Amino acid sequence: MKSGPGRSPIAGYATLLGLWGILCACPLWAAGELPASAFLAEQPASEQTDDGFDWERPVVSRGLGGRTVVGAHEDASQRQRYQLGQTAYFFGNHGQAFALWQPLAQQGFADAQASLGWLYQAGLGVGQDLQQALYWYRKAAAQGHAVAQNNLGVMYQQGLGVRSDLAKAIEWYRKSARQGYRFAQFNLADALVRSGSSDQAAIRRWLQAAAEQGVGQAIERLRTLSASANHE
Repeated sequence: MKSGPGRSPIAGYATLLGLWGILCACPLWAAGELPASAFLAEQPASEQTDDGFDWERPVVSRGLGGRTVVGAHEDASQRQRYQLGQTAYFFGNHGQAFALWQPLAQQGFADAQASLGWLYQAGLGVGQDLQQALYWYRKAAAQGHAVAQNNLGVMYQQGLGVRSDLAKAIEWYRKSARQGYRFAQFNLADALVRSGSSDQAAIRRWLQAAAEQGVGQAIERLRTLSASANHE
């Protein structure tokens, strides 16, 4: 994007942000979120479990949505700068997003901490650093940020920057799922199956909760479970 003579890139993003809100008439930007398709990063590789079902790897979010708390340090100017970072990210300027989010994260802004965690995890706008990803996810998760809690669960389940620990992953998924975060609800059900849990009622309950919020994987799992039960 060309900013033009005498015009800063941030000003250009601010203009695009306003135009986006007018064209879409959508409250997602005001809520500090992007459409799910813009920030959801699914990992499609599947594994076969002993029960014969294919359970996909856990769903990890890019941390650009899912605001669940208003941080103690949050103010209107911080929210605006965070949204400018979202716009930069949306248009592929990850370096600019990082530059906008890093100081906000250091100030304790939970959304920026979660988003910074994703940039470090994926190596976007900054060199990949799983330890830094863990650091910022933990900071946001400690403030009750559901996306960060979910992503911490993924890190523990897959052993990304930390020793693989399914029990710890379940702990973080549960924290996020209880806040209503749909992908954590699916991940929790998946992790319970992988752990060998005999609590089928809980597995179905979390799958149902995720399915009711439109998580396709959860809908398919419920269909598979129902078909299996009908054949017994």
